[in-house]
Amino acid sequence: MALPLSLLAALMFLAATPMAVGLFLPRHHTVSRRVVIQQPRELIWARITDFASQAAWRPDVKRPVRLNDLNGHEVWREAGDLALETVELTSPSRLVRRVVPNRMFGGTWTVTLQQAPGGTEVAVTEDGEVYHPLFRTVSKFIIGHDRSVTSYLTGLARSFGEPAHVETLDGHASDHA
Repeated sequence: MALPLSLLAALMFLAATPMAVGLFLPRHHTVSRRVVIQQPRELIWARITDFASQAAWRPDVKRPVRLNDLNGHEVWREAGDLALETVELTSPSRLVRRVVPNRMFGGTWTVTLQQAPGGTEVAVTEDGEVYHPLFRTVSKFIIGHDRSVTSYLTGLARSFGEPAHVETLDGHASDHA
């Protein structure tokens, strides 16, 4: 009987540890990444603001669905229950989208486009919040806070037939060719 109880105790410890770690992690995080794409800013702007067609270049988006407006702004559901409200649209340079409130996470994505030598720099800043302690642990240590932003920029560059040289805003590179 001692072996099953010790096994049960070990399983309970393993299950509780990620939750406990998450209690000590901050709810808020900020991630900023950029990529230079050798295309005119207006062409990239058209691609990123055509929410209905993003499944063609974003692997995490299967079938975007237009929902009812919120606060007079467009809302699109991208994946599962993830819905994003477009809170700012300044053509062709700035797009801000906010996660429609849900129980797991929230925050905003700010996408900026500016001229760069030979093309356009596209930068994305995610100001996110992860509410549940267990998901904070998973987001920080397993998924990575930067995964969605990096995937977005990689998919965008590849949609123009270009390799993605995604960098942090301080210039640290990670190639996603």
